[in-house]
Parts: sequence; C-alpha cells; structure tokens
Amino acid sequence: EEGRAGAQEGRGEGVLRKAAAGEGVARGGASRRECALGGPCDDGRRDRERARRGVSARASSNEEEADSDVVEFGYNRKDVIIICTVPLVGGFLTYYGLQKFLGLNPIEAGNYVQVIFVFILCVGWCATYLFRVGTKNMTYTQQLKDYEEAVMAKRLEEMSDSEIDDILSQAEGKTPEEIYRENSSNQQ
Repeated sequence: EEGRAGAQEGRGEGVLRKAAAGEGVARGGASRRECALGGPCDDGRRDRERARRGVSARASSNEEEADSDVVEFGYNRKDVIIICTVPLVGGFLTYYGLQKFLGLNPIEAGNYVQVIFVFILCVGWCATYLFRVGTKNMTYTQQLKDYEEAVMAKRLEEMSDSEIDDILSQAEGKTPEEIYRENSSNQQ
C-alpha cells in the first residue's frame, strides 16, 4: 500500500515539476494549476490522443496542421480495408500460384493455402498480443495509469496556490523519490 502511494506521490511531483518548468504554458499564459491538471497547456496530449483514434486535431499553423494529420497505421478506414484485403488477395495469389507454378491440383493447393494462412494469422495475432504485453500497452495498464493521474489531479486541485508553490520550491533539482522520502520522514 505504501509503495503504491509512493508511486502516486512521485507522479504527482512530476506533474508539479512540469507545471513549474512552464512546459506548454505558451498557449494563452495558463496558470500552473491548469497546466498541471492537463488544461489548455497539456503539451499536445489531447492532439496525440485524437491522432491515435484517427480524429483530426485542430492546429494553429499550416506546419502544425500537416504534422497533426499523421495517424498511426490501423486507426482509419483505409488502413482497415488494406489490412483485410491483403490476406484475401494473398490467399488467392498463393492458391493460383501453387496450381500454376508447382502443378498442384485445386484441392491440395486449397489445403496448403489454408494451413499457411491460418498459421501466419494465428502467429501474427499472438505476436501482436505478446508485443502489447511486453510494452505494457494494454487496456488495464492504461486504465490504471489514467486512474492514478486522475487521483493526482484531484489532489492537486484541492491544494491551494501557496501549497503548490511550496512543493515546487522544494522540488527543484530533486527526483520524485527523494521528495517522497523527505515528506514521509517529516510526517513521522
């Protein structure tokens, strides 16, 4: 329980440190609290999330607009159509290629195509799952991260500006772990 609380405290200090450094504050001069809570100066987090889901993000200049239109592969209709069409066309090409170039009869060619493509698709799907597990890019992990960020944002929201300033002044040049250790030793 303490380790988990320590991790949450550490993340909160990172949020505070980002706010103190003024990262992203250039957008309209938002307050530190708004920045730390992911407000108007959220460092493009919302834009990246929209891009991940395939939603076009609004940009202020033509250069930024060109960069924000880039969407990760597999998150729009065109990509889904390609992903579905490639195995289908590949199956037909393999089927007719086995008949023409290797001289197999249609039944044998069909059996080989089924074995090859089922094996490739199963191994491919398992590989993507194992990759997501290895990189911790899974639904539960993301939900836990979002929950911890929401808890820290709520704690930050409840703090007064003077408390935030005190923490920020203590945090300069220190890691979140060092700050947590100091705060936990002061409370005992």
